Amino acid sequence: MKQKYILFLLGIIINIGKGFSTVYIPSRYEITFSPVEDSTQEEVIEVRLNIKSLVDSSVTNVLFYSPPEIEIIQGDTGWFGILEKEEEVSFTYLLRVPNNGSYNIFARVRYLGGPSPYKDMEIVNFYILRTDTSLEYGVVPPEGFFEILDVDTTAGLGLSGPHHVQIQGRMIYYDKEINSRIPFPHAKVCLRHIPTGYLYGPAWTDINGNYNLDV
Repeated sequence: MKQKYILFLLGIIINIGKGFSTVYIPSRYEITFSPVEDSTQEEVIEVRLNIKSLVDSSVTNVLFYSPPEIEIIQGDTGWFGILEKEEEVSFTYLLRVPNNGSYNIFARVRYLGGPSPYKDMEIVNFYILRTDTSLEYGVVPPEGFFEILDVDTTAGLGLSGPHHVQIQGRMIYYDKEINSRIPFPHAKVCLRHIPTGYLYGPAWTDINGNYNLDV
């Protein structure tokens, strides 16, 4: 009987180990969003998107998305091209932000070749906050960004004491090319502790966009 208990416990440990294992998937691209400089035009910001291919990428598609409240004065919203290893491409955007609010713009970079061991699709975000007294923006949400963010639903998680929590979810995004929501594979998922800025994780989404984050 004692031997059976030992084998049963060993089976649990092995299964837990499998359930919590993660696989690192190397990036195909190095992507950065950066503000160029303060614009001389009121309500206008200038943003640069730079993409560097870390490996040979036969066909690359870039999609730039901006909410309808923001006017794109300058900049291509779509691009197809071939990037060799270490090759870079840059895009510059002039954006007009006429109204107060919190806005999230993003760029999606996707490799259109066959299956590979790399992350073949990545999304980078840029945040804009306009108030009566200021226009702030950057790759990190400005202070107060979430206070006036217009969302349909919100969710919170309260942690107290030395408890272990596993967060499970699914990440999807809207693909304008096929007019449908589809899973977002190989995405990095973290949990941010807002008071300190500490990030828990990361976890990576699987091919169906599912993830498990242990806290």
